Amino acid sequence: MPHVIDPRFRDRLVTLMKGADISAKTLAAKVPMQRSYLSEIINGRKMPSEDMARKIDQALNAGGQLANLVGVATLAGDRDHLADAAVFPHRISDTTLDALSRILNAQRYLEDSVGAAAVIGPVLPQLDTILAMARSARGTIRTRALYVAGQWAQYAGWLYTSLGEWDEARVWNGRALEWAVEIADPDLTATVLSYQAHVAWLNLHVGTTIGLARAALRDERVYPGQRAYDALQAARGYAYSGDIIEAERLLEAADRIIDQVDVWDGETPPWQYYREPWLWELERGLVHLYLNRWERGHAERAVAHLCTGYHGMPEQMHASDWAAEYRVHLANAYVKADAPHTAREVLAGARQVAEATESRRVLYRVVDLERQLRDAI
Repeated sequence: MPHVIDPRFRDRLVTLMKGADISAKTLAAKVPMQRSYLSEIINGRKMPSEDMARKIDQALNAGGQLANLVGVATLAGDRDHLADAAVFPHRISDTTLDALSRILNAQRYLEDSVGAAAVIGPVLPQLDTILAMARSARGTIRTRALYVAGQWAQYAGWLYTSLGEWDEARVWNGRALEWAVEIADPDLTATVLSYQAHVAWLNLHVGTTIGLARAALRDERVYPGQRAYDALQAARGYAYSGDIIEAERLLEAADRIIDQVDVWDGETPPWQYYREPWLWELERGLVHLYLNRWERGHAERAVAHLCTGYHGMPEQMHASDWAAEYRVHLANAYVKADAPHTAREVLAGARQVAEATESRRVLYRVVDLERQLRDAI
């Protein structure tokens, strides 16, 4: 079975070996594997198999950092279907759509471990295929084709948002919304509105953030995990704006919606796999971080929620750029809670991930908070 390998596997391996102070000879014996094979991997001349990457990961106690760079596998036939779709987009079939869905899932899980910059390159040519397919699909298969295409467009919007490329993010979010509306899919529509709210938030368009998050929250047919996030996203906007009463009301509303997740008997959209308790804790932490602008005492609650959420997150996700951004928020909460030393330690970890994932947007936030900490001395 062929496997997808992130090109930065070698660099991550060398970094982990240095951190563990382990030599190639010792690591090869611990795996075990031939020392010559390991040397070729270290020197970038060979890439490991999925099984070998997992063994190296375990030997280094890397918690999936290496295994997840190799372990996203797709069937050989999926690549063939993708190639067919690129050449003959008007001949789209259920088999091709299944393949496209599997490939998208692989990209999602890979990005969760390595960040947006590492996957945007392979995704771009696939987006051309998705566009051609959406324009050509007709008849009974068009609805499902647009459902798959909408997910790809939504994912592209997310990647461009992570990279801080706002114009491209808006273009792809717009395409996803157009296709979601055409097929009248409430979950896809709500998710894209939520992503648009996130773009607005990152550009400090707080009123737009609140309005779009509330729009995403409106339809009660939508998966409650999505609606819970948008209640928290709107609460964050109100907290930033100083509307403490509405922020706290939405925090309570989010808790009620979260209670619905475990008893949800509808279909859970495939992109909602990360709507878990750790995410709610992270988002509650952000709300309290911004409430602290108006009422002292919320910073300590922000620290508690952000720590619980971050440590509850699957370990392999800690290496992603979006997880590093939550670390920046946690460092900021420590600053507000008068714990600058701890803030610096947390921020150092965020810097390491931002540099490893080549996330200029997150690194900018790290540098800005580092400057604030220096100025406070």
